[in-house]
Amino acid sequence: MNAILKVIDRFRWLFEKAGIEYEIMRKILEVKFKIDSRRVPTLYQFAKKPKKEGNYFFKSLWLYILFGLIATPFAAMGGNYIYQMTILFSFIFFILFTAMLADYSSVLLDIRDRVILHTKPIKEKTISAAKTVHVSVYMFFITIAFAAIPLIVGTLVHGPGFAVIFVIELILVNFLTVFITALIYLAVLRFFDGEKLKDFINYVQIAVTIGMTVGYQIVVRSFEIVNFHVALTVKWWHYLLPPFWYAAPYEWFLNGRGNRDYVILTILGLVVPLVALFLYTKSMRLFERSLQKLAFEGGKSRKTIRPGLKNAYNLICFTKEERMFFRFAGRMMKKERNFKLRVYPALGFSLIFPFVFLFNDIRVTDGKGLGGGWLTIYACLLMIPSVVLMLNFSGKYKGAWVFKTAPLNDFSSIFKGTLKAFLVKLFLPIYLLLSLIYLWLFGMSVFLNLVAIFITAVIYTLISFKVTNEGLPFSKPMEEAKEGGIKLFLLILGIGIFVAAHYKVSQFSYGTAVYTLLLAILAVWLWRKFMNVPREKIF
Repeated sequence: MNAILKVIDRFRWLFEKAGIEYEIMRKILEVKFKIDSRRVPTLYQFAKKPKKEGNYFFKSLWLYILFGLIATPFAAMGGNYIYQMTILFSFIFFILFTAMLADYSSVLLDIRDRVILHTKPIKEKTISAAKTVHVSVYMFFITIAFAAIPLIVGTLVHGPGFAVIFVIELILVNFLTVFITALIYLAVLRFFDGEKLKDFINYVQIAVTIGMTVGYQIVVRSFEIVNFHVALTVKWWHYLLPPFWYAAPYEWFLNGRGNRDYVILTILGLVVPLVALFLYTKSMRLFERSLQKLAFEGGKSRKTIRPGLKNAYNLICFTKEERMFFRFAGRMMKKERNFKLRVYPALGFSLIFPFVFLFNDIRVTDGKGLGGGWLTIYACLLMIPSVVLMLNFSGKYKGAWVFKTAPLNDFSSIFKGTLKAFLVKLFLPIYLLLSLIYLWLFGMSVFLNLVAIFITAVIYTLISFKVTNEGLPFSKPMEEAKEGGIKLFLLILGIGIFVAAHYKVSQFSYGTAVYTLLLAILAVWLWRKFMNVPREKIF
């Protein structure tokens, strides 16, 4: 990371002009980069910590390179830049905002270093600048990893003008991603405090996740195919979608189409990131002061369990020990801020993906929809493997010693209670909401199919637990949280097997009823088999 610090040194004058204590900021960055050498990014592949030391972040960049390779054809297409570059920049925004929400929101919102840094004569602006540069460096490398191959291929096909525009726009896109995210969090910090603030931050993450997904679908559907030529008629709402801002300069400078719409879109792509940078620079001190709200609980009183809810717990959990860990895991999922920062974006995707698949399915099948369209609700199961994996990690992992000291007759109740808490507290509310919408769309005829899909979700959760379990729940540091690589990739592909089987049996009379019964039997058998975790594996 010394090379990165030397590059940052070249911009020392800029930081000092903004009133930032550069030498102190540089020392903070040096320490943070050193700590990062032990941090495992969300997309890191290895299931076990490698023997060789090094910065795991750089070892994870190959996956972003793979994503960039998938997007490369859009850079290599013909001269319809407004179409191909809009799609390419939609990919870039999706990747950057996903990384920002999953990995680096916790860095911007980190209050742990306040204990050390805020007891020293350091400007709050300097501390905030160090955080911003820290995040920006990693976002820059993610961008380069994703965009390197499209940049090279696009330059070879379209010439050096393509490269110049692309590089400038990548810098602006990074500005836009980091500073808009920071300004959104600042707005939330200003209007809320305590637990409401922490909860609202998670709601904002879900909203941004849904917004990105819906925005991408709007972008794709903005184009019309006329005589095999993709055409765009610019409407007022196109000015609100950043991918169009960064596609317009190609039409203007490379295709010579400098009409009013493309000029305005180009100006927006330049001005909005710079305005966001200016606003954030002016509000850095306020942002850092507002972060202290995250340290307070907001004076909430402890809630007692209502009798009706207690009876429901008795129906879900069959033993006292299960109920104890069900409540414990539920509170961890609700109160653990780092857990929510990692998991809630996935919940947002699980809410919106079924409808994305539904609309695409209807579009491809001329309005008929595969299996009547209801099979697309399987898309909400995509979040199960990653969330089940995250149950291994916690920001308060050192408290896991309580598991070992608890006087338990059946240690498997730890896992039973935790998985049931995940299914009831996180998955079931989303699935019930989606089911009500699908019943409204397709009628009561799909009710039994929805029951079968929920049982499938239970089976899928058990399989995900078997594949990703790494010991006691919430017993590993959040900094080591990783996505499991090829294991999760295969688990996600495995959903296709359930979809294909369900679609096949639904073609027969009473096929769905028999299939649902078989799934229920399989779920009970897997629950007994997989939950029988030997003590030596636990400890």
